[in-house]
Amino acid sequence: MACWSSRSSQPKGRVVAINTHPRTATTSSISSATSCSRGYRVIEVNDYGPETSPESVLPGVAAAVRYARGLPGVQHVILVGHSGGARC
Repeated sequence: MACWSSRSSQPKGRVVAINTHPRTATTSSISSATSCSRGYRVIEVNDYGPETSPESVLPGVAAAVRYARGLPGVQHVILVGHSGGARC
């Protein structure tokens, strides 16, 4: 899991976006870099386990959601996905 962080005191810093994609590293995701540069906080979840179903990536996503909700100042957690990451 990788975290991109902006200043949490900014209004957009109250939002955490969680980006995931099975079998692919999301740490170089343009959407994450762009979101962070615009003031949002981003958590990237990489899942390299056997993808037997779309639900197989949910434990990692659930852990990221729990972590994000525990960050100071966070009011909203959103899920961002594309391709296989959007199937969750």
